[in-house]
Amino acid sequence: MGLQRLDNTTLGDRASAALLEHIRSQDLKPGAALPSEAKLTELLGVSRPVVREALRNLRGLGVIEIRNGRGAIVGALNRASLEVFFTHALQTTRNSVIELMELRRGLECEAAALAAERYGADDAVAMEGLLAQMRAALGDAQRYAQLDASLHVAISRASGNTLYEHMVQSIRTAMEDASLKGMQRRVNLEEIDAVQRMHEAIVAAILKRDADAAFREMKQHMVMATRALERKP
Repeated sequence: MGLQRLDNTTLGDRASAALLEHIRSQDLKPGAALPSEAKLTELLGVSRPVVREALRNLRGLGVIEIRNGRGAIVGALNRASLEVFFTHALQTTRNSVIELMELRRGLECEAAALAAERYGADDAVAMEGLLAQMRAALGDAQRYAQLDASLHVAISRASGNTLYEHMVQSIRTAMEDASLKGMQRRVNLEEIDAVQRMHEAIVAAILKRDADAAFREMKQHMVMATRALERKP
């Protein structure tokens, strides 16, 4: 489907939608050029300012890049718009931390199972290295929370699914905050060490290529983490 003229009531937003449909229908890949502003003005039947507004909208979403000498091109996949969305959502949603954990349960259990099936040598080194750093950081809640988030990102990367990785990366800051709160609400060293043992069990299942166990261990971790966050500070 090619670009079609728009009527006078369909300006910036609808021009943006038309360009998105053009990218989809033409199966344009990252780096592919869009028509020039002049050509878009002609094809869409709108003014140049409307075309520029549409291009700015898509650039803001990370869909396109605008480069000197080349005009607008399809952008590479990035997580910027997801990060903005989740940051805003978590700031404005009631029970946001608990809802985040429910989202993570659905997302990361499957990612762990896929990681067990697909991880490579570099993934194994990364996960084992992070586990060692996490154990060394057990007395430092802030540092542990950062490493905790890094491990979950590494597991999503090991899944071999780019979308899983981008989703988990996009909530990384929120994951760190949740991990820190959870560590602070655990009342003794035994509970804190149990968190580390759960992470070790997840990675052990992945490295054994036991997808069912990886799913199960990740789910158990998410359930326990949610319970810790439900405690009053």
